[in-house]
Amino acid sequence: MNYTQEQIEEKFDLLPDELQDNLFTPALEHKVQTASTAIGLPTNRAKDLYVLVNFVILGLVREEEFVPKVQELFGLNEKDSEELGQII
Repeated sequence: MNYTQEQIEEKFDLLPDELQDNLFTPALEHKVQTASTAIGLPTNRAKDLYVLVNFVILGLVREEEFVPKVQELFGLNEKDSEELGQII
């Protein structure tokens, strides 16, 4: 999941204003932290999950790729990965 700053900015500019205002915010970061804690993801991995969630919102990662990416990146089983997606 390596994207250039330019790719991220291009996708960001395409988002509606409401999504732009809510992306990369403490509120979203807190929600992701709470969700990661709920499924037992180590605290030091919450930031990686936060980045993944932002990439989904930006359209850099497709929504249907979220669960497989969570499984790949964090070693979670499918059930926990799907639960995480539902919480977020």
